Amino acid sequence: MSINGKGDVSAQTREKVRSAATSLGYAADSAARALVTKQTRLVAVVVGDNSGHRDLSVIFFGKVLGAISRRLAQSDYEPLLLQAADGWSETSPLDAKRGRRFDAAIVIGVDDDDPLIAELAARRLPLVGVDVRCGGARAGFVGSDHDEGVRLALAHLYALGHRRIAHIAGGTNTVAGSDRLAAFRREAERYGLKLPDDYVRLGDFSSALTTIRQDRQALGTLAAAQAVELIEHADAPTRATVLPVELVVRASSTG
Repeated sequence: MSINGKGDVSAQTREKVRSAATSLGYAADSAARALVTKQTRLVAVVVGDNSGHRDLSVIFFGKVLGAISRRLAQSDYEPLLLQAADGWSETSPLDAKRGRRFDAAIVIGVDDDDPLIAELAARRLPLVGVDVRCGGARAGFVGSDHDEGVRLALAHLYALGHRRIAHIAGGTNTVAGSDRLAAFRREAERYGLKLPDDYVRLGDFSSALTTIRQDRQALGTLAAAQAVELIEHADAPTRATVLPVELVVRASSTG
């Protein structure tokens, strides 16, 4: 039996071994364990800042990251928080210095065309994007129904009598930005609304207005669950999960 809990022994015997190891000052070494099991039980959580608004990204990502961490802990994995802008790839000096290895990666707040997506896919490790489209054979997706969010928002404004409705779009190289812009153009046409060129502007995602609420708890929980499933089952199917959204009416559109 090994100290990492593997082996066909009783719980009583395992506890005796652990107690003896503790009394001798021995602790299971995660690096040594990784050499034997080929797993680090670390999941990289790679965070970018494609919101274009630093304060908002912290608010939004914070709840998602908390949910990811809690769900990973349930399966005895730990999150390894990395920032996309830090040059963390396996060949970088930072990565070589710290010896970073991980069993899977969850990517959030990163542009779809960011080079790190290709780097991660090349590692052939499980990869889950939270509102990020990731390539690769073992890449999953968890996101919000941005199409429905735009439909709800436009229907709400139209019902209030508004006919001159503009759209400030996020980056079109993001899932949220591209899906919302496409939905806005489609719904505006359905309502017969005129869209002069200046009615669509590129901007960023900012708050204190009527908005569309995303289930950040579910986004993080499902992303972590999918990462664990892909780690532990080589033949597990990759999933694309789209979560419903909710219209939150605030003072900017109360009539």
